[in-house]
Amino acid sequence: MPAAATRPNRLSDHAYLQLRDRIVRLELPPGALIDERETMAELGVGRTPLREAIQRLAHDGLVDVVPRRGHFIAPVSLSDLTHVFELRQAVEGLSARLAAQRATEADCASLEALLVDAREHLGGQEIDRHLEIDRQFHSRVAATAGNRYLREDVDRLFALSVRIQRLSGVSLTTIDHELTNYEGVVAAIRDGRPDEAERWMRQHLDPTDPWLLPAPRAAGSPSRP
Repeated sequence: MPAAATRPNRLSDHAYLQLRDRIVRLELPPGALIDERETMAELGVGRTPLREAIQRLAHDGLVDVVPRRGHFIAPVSLSDLTHVFELRQAVEGLSARLAAQRATEADCASLEALLVDAREHLGGQEIDRHLEIDRQFHSRVAATAGNRYLREDVDRLFALSVRIQRLSGVSLTTIDHELTNYEGVVAAIRDGRPDEAERWMRQHLDPTDPWLLPAPRAAGSPSRP
């Protein structure tokens, strides 16, 4: 396929990823209007790639498209977090089950390498690094499952849950809290045990986990990012 034919897709992907990151990091807060001209200039894309990206973000639940008014960053509530984790449990439980049935030696090596990286960051204070390892963990398990539609849903729900956690003052995932679950999922995938892989993943994403409650804070102190 000629390079010119693929360029719009690359630009759309670039705009999508950049905007999604800004929304998840709360650089674009709920209710904010996406100014097309300003955003096109900032991202270096045209109107068509930007609108394609916005449509994808709307599908992800991150943007509201309001006819004749524009595109706004979608609001969220703490109750949304429970609903998202309920869905993640089902989707990613299946992801882990399929991964245990389909994993190759290369897949297992990739997951084991991620565990090594995770252990090296135990006790670290860089929350963005913890989040990136968690994102890679879920994405690699989904990639091992060998279903691209499933992987797209995993990526979408991960971004949505992190954004809600940031907005709601809920403690974000740390390796120290989750390493045992990571190890359980990876061991079950490596050993070809689908039931156990699903059980470990569902435990990792349990919406009743006290970790998903808003963090307590002193009177007058700001909410956590």
